Amino acid sequence: MHKITILFVALLSAPMLLGQEKQGYYITTTGEKVEGYFKQSDFNNPDNLYFKTLPNEQFRQLDKENLREYGIENMYKYIRRTVNVDLSEMNDLKRMANNKNPVYSKAELFLNIIAEGAASLYSAKVGTSTAFFYSLNSQDEIKQLIYKKYISSAANSKVEENNLYRQQLYENLNCGNRPVKEFTTIRYTKSDLLNTVKAYNDCSGSTTVAYTNKGSNEYQLKYRIYAGAATVDFSVEDALVKGQEDNAGSSIAAGFEVALRSPSKRWEYFAIFEYQKIKAEVVGFRYQNFNTTRSNYDMDARAFNLYFGARYNLYFSKNNKIFADAAFGLCRTSGDIYIKTEIVPNTSPAYTIIDQNFTLGVRYSNTWRFGTGYEFKDKYAVMANLETDKEIGAMSQSQVALNGLISRLMLSFRYTFN
Repeated sequence: MHKITILFVALLSAPMLLGQEKQGYYITTTGEKVEGYFKQSDFNNPDNLYFKTLPNEQFRQLDKENLREYGIENMYKYIRRTVNVDLSEMNDLKRMANNKNPVYSKAELFLNIIAEGAASLYSAKVGTSTAFFYSLNSQDEIKQLIYKKYISSAANSKVEENNLYRQQLYENLNCGNRPVKEFTTIRYTKSDLLNTVKAYNDCSGSTTVAYTNKGSNEYQLKYRIYAGAATVDFSVEDALVKGQEDNAGSSIAAGFEVALRSPSKRWEYFAIFEYQKIKAEVVGFRYQNFNTTRSNYDMDARAFNLYFGARYNLYFSKNNKIFADAAFGLCRTSGDIYIKTEIVPNTSPAYTIIDQNFTLGVRYSNTWRFGTGYEFKDKYAVMANLETDKEIGAMSQSQVALNGLISRLMLSFRYTFN
């Protein structure tokens, strides 16, 4: 148990190893440069940037309309520019163009700088696809590298490709007179285009500064609290009891969770520390030839639970998701139980043979917990959990042993701090 406690404390201190903020800067449309810290988020999305200038300040959301540029360490650099861009659809057949040539329109985009040097490479989300751009030091204009899918009427509505970007690279980024065949196999991917830009810069005697683009896709720690109420299924194993007819119980619980979220945001691996208060009652009967033994067990117990598990998130939109999880739990229970046992003869009044309050000994046990729920804005969640039987105590009286088992179905509400 001590090793488990140490592991849980280590998880709580993990933020020192996995920071939730990144150093960076932004430049306003008036040219003012502000340095400070970005909150860990999706840095590719200028609509979701949070910034503070000092470590002890609160984060505030940046207005993208006031941004001309922003950068995060050596991972990201974005600039806002008006460029000529072909907005043709490439993934939806119903909306795909019949014209192979690019149709340009002016658009203001936040361009992700992939590499800077004598030649620079950029990318931007255009519709449902990624478009790449380039510029040369001798030119201020940023130009799109054209790759276009279109439906050819001359080829019976077959999807064709315009690979004009290869010609653009050959004509503009061909240092050292490389042959045409070296450009005909270049794919319209970040890795191939980056290698081409690096080769040009190396040949030109220019240093290439590349950005990793890996800051927003790191593992993230999430901190949560929750509280809820449960219905309880309580049973006992007692030499005096052969059948149980009445069973009622309730429980309230509150817990703290630390979750490690994967880069895809689909999977989380979590540890939970929970305090649980349990009140339950069960009545059991043993039928004999001339009388009936009736035992009433009234329990008031506490449990400290530690869970380790995994969770899968299914997003329906940016702000809405459902999730399902499973966890293994280690439980430490203690408390009191009041036991009243009566003999009910067939022909005379009932009389009590045991009427006493016992203290349950500390018991360590384990359980499995399965849950599902809904979360809004990655902040507010409602969830239901089913927990399998766990032992809640043991005692003996007059060489009669008793063991209790308890399971629960809980509804709870959860809040995420970050």
